[in-house]
Formats: sequence, C-alpha cells, structure tokens
Amino acid sequence: MKTILNVIWLILSGFWLFLGYVLAGALLCITIIGIPFGIVLLHSASRSGRLGLR
Repeated sequence: MKTILNVIWLILSGFWLFLGYVLAGALLCITIIGIPFGIVLLHSASRSGRLGLR
C-alpha cells in the first residue's frame, strides 16, 4: 500500500513540486541578489523528490 501511495504522490504532486522548485531556483540564480534564495529552492527541490523516504 505504501508503494502505491508513493507512486501516486510522485505522479500527482512530487514531479510538479520538483519542477517548480528547479525552475524558480534557476531563475533566482541569474541575479546576484537572488543566488541565496535560488540555492535554498534547489535544496528544497531535492527534498521534494524523495517520496517521503528518510
């Protein structure tokens, strides 16, 4: 059951969260002022794709 829920999370939410964080992080890294915020978003992107595993 846990595996099925992880796959549903990945398809419905996980991929879109990951994509949004990566795009926003990349856009913020273009400017000097936005680099720290972009790095935080890129770290959040790596956590959003973990499917609840620790």
